[in-house]
Amino acid sequence: ESWIKALQAATAPTPPTPRNNNRASPSPTFNSTVSDAPTTPSANSSSDSSSDSYSANVPPHLLPPLAAAHSLLKLHSSAHLPSSETDSTPTPWTFLFSKKGILAGTLSGRHLTVRGSGVMSQPWPLVFSTVINVYNKELYDSQFDAGKRVATYNDRCFVDHLLFKPVWPTSPREFLNAVSWRVEAGKLYIAATEAKGLPGPYGEPARGRVRGECVIGGWVIEKDEATGGTRVSIVVSSDLKGGLP
Repeated sequence: ESWIKALQAATAPTPPTPRNNNRASPSPTFNSTVSDAPTTPSANSSSDSSSDSYSANVPPHLLPPLAAAHSLLKLHSSAHLPSSETDSTPTPWTFLFSKKGILAGTLSGRHLTVRGSGVMSQPWPLVFSTVINVYNKELYDSQFDAGKRVATYNDRCFVDHLLFKPVWPTSPREFLNAVSWRVEAGKLYIAATEAKGLPGPYGEPARGRVRGECVIGGWVIEKDEATGGTRVSIVVSSDLKGGLP
């Protein structure tokens, strides 16, 4: 349940400086055109007008898995999340916990899916600009070791290489994720999935690491009209691969 607290700290007026900031481009600024800093969506846009805005220059083999990731993210985030163990509302989700305004649940399947939801006091553009930048991830994920944006296809789609700290007795994990964001029905969806078939040095795992598979990782961000803050949901499902004790 610490993710939303950490994200709140990361989006504070004076957030801590990322340890690997010397390798990072500046944090995204609104309407920026820098490749590492995607354009912040307009608050007046309820939906994207064309798929061209996020598919331009994207390798064709990445488009189907990204589309599937967005569909899964919308499906998972729209289903009812039980508020307690006695919540009888029909839903595929199982209650996990409710603590300090944070609600979490799990979804059984080939790979366990976890979902968390909460409301933050920070405005949604600030939340978006924080989570969309791979170099900010260590500000709200204590297991994150280092990361790099290795490909930028357009201001809506890119590939991030993520390294995570080892958890004894397993080897450290890494992920190579294709990420894209869209605006639909007043909600901002950031979906990630494994980037397969990427040429170059990132096609293989780094030495001494096991490459896991991001089945789906995503954020749903929207303005919370009741508080003026931001309602944030996160959905994560991954296969850590390798040998696990």
